[in-house]
Amino acid sequence: MVVGTLTQERVNEFCPKTAEFEDMLRQIADETPRDGRSPQQWGMDVHRGVEQEIKRAYGPRGRLVRAENSLRNGRDATRGEIGTSRLDILHRVEGTDTVCAYDIKTGQAGLNTAQAARIYQEALQFGIEVGIAHPRVLVTEQRQAP
Repeated sequence: MVVGTLTQERVNEFCPKTAEFEDMLRQIADETPRDGRSPQQWGMDVHRGVEQEIKRAYGPRGRLVRAENSLRNGRDATRGEIGTSRLDILHRVEGTDTVCAYDIKTGQAGLNTAQAARIYQEALQFGIEVGIAHPRVLVTEQRQAP
């Protein structure tokens, strides 16, 4: 695993749906009411909205794009099951060896090293499970502040 920062241009090169997902997140966040909700409730509503839109656009278990996908060792698992990790958006870039994992952040805290490592490991195993011998995994934070 290599940890580093890429320019937005390089991220878009490896993960061509980044701008689409950022626009989707921005639109859903703008349309999600904030009044009477805690920041946590608002964030959960935004995550749910992104999940619904991804599933509408790509199917409930899309071959290339998935949302709120619970995994254990790269394999599909039951949401909330002990030992699973739920990835906000998972994108297998067709025709490449790349898997892009997007972590949506709606609060003050950013993606920390432990979270990024966990997401990386699950996305790596997912890539292997879907037939990529040596997956290249990019973990990207998508931020939408409350």
